[in-house]
Amino acid sequence: MHVALDPAEAESLRDVLAELMAAGQPKTLRTADGGRFSVNFAHVATAHVESYRSDAHAYGSPSRSAGFGA
Repeated sequence: MHVALDPAEAESLRDVLAELMAAGQPKTLRTADGGRFSVNFAHVATAHVESYRSDAHAYGSPSRSAGFGA
């Protein structure tokens, strides 16, 4: 799943992502469209933060419609 995060949220997540993955902690993140997205890292196999991928089709992108629909 690709989630468009608020830029400040993405930057702060870089510092704690490894710890969240190791501890399996839940965290609620701010999306680029101002919403919230909760992640239970106990159920995440792999995760990374990137800043170069287009978020046009990502959940939480301002240019995408609400929800998981098209």
